[in-house]
Amino acid sequence: LNLGLAFQLQDDYLDAFGDPETFGKQIGGDIIENKKTYLYLKALQIAEADDTKKLKNYYTQKIDDNTLKIKDVKAIFEKNDIPNLVKDKIELYTQKAFKTLPSLNISNSNKEKLKLFGLKLMQRSV
Repeated sequence: LNLGLAFQLQDDYLDAFGDPETFGKQIGGDIIENKKTYLYLKALQIAEADDTKKLKNYYTQKIDDNTLKIKDVKAIFEKNDIPNLVKDKIELYTQKAFKTLPSLNISNSNKEKLKLFGLKLMQRSV
């Protein structure tokens, strides 16, 4: 569960700030689709009123050219340190997942395989 949460947070982060060559998707797709990701929700929590108003306005729109929308939303995320907050959450959930490994009723070899799998998931390039 915790590794799944970390993976989803990382996917949301990469959607906004990843390299389209390595990510394999269009950057800003969640912004275009008005998806209420952790980045968006956290920004609403901590941003100033003007920025939250802009975010809410952007997330009610479906427009043909999303270049400005993506740029402005990402700028609000960056202004409010959302990328670093998300990275911290990814690390938190990853470590929580790894802390459950000792309690699993499987061999140490399989525990190590699970840990390596989790580390590989969390090291997807940005």
